[in-house]
Amino acid sequence: MIGNIIKTIIAFFVYMAVISVVNPLATLITGAVAGNQFDNSATSYLTTSFVFTMNNTVYFLATFGFLVSLFVIWKKKLEEFIAASTALLLLVVKKYLLVSRVMV
Repeated sequence: MIGNIIKTIIAFFVYMAVISVVNPLATLITGAVAGNQFDNSATSYLTTSFVFTMNNTVYFLATFGFLVSLFVIWKKKLEEFIAASTALLLLVVKKYLLVSRVMV
């Protein structure tokens, strides 16, 4: 359990480092491109749209990678939790069915 918490903290700091490196670059690039998006040219608009889309894609990939790493780290504990929850639910349902059968 402690190992999973440490791995989660490491994954979080790696994610934040990636975002911290990408964010200033993305700000500079999108700032330079955004100034040209209202030029009377389809190329400027398409370039701006492409750069903004790629910027969002980079952030999506970083976030997706972080979430996948969290899932891999906590997969075993999640499976144990689901198994225990299912067993508890089955016990509750079984007890409810026995109680309702006695009342009838």
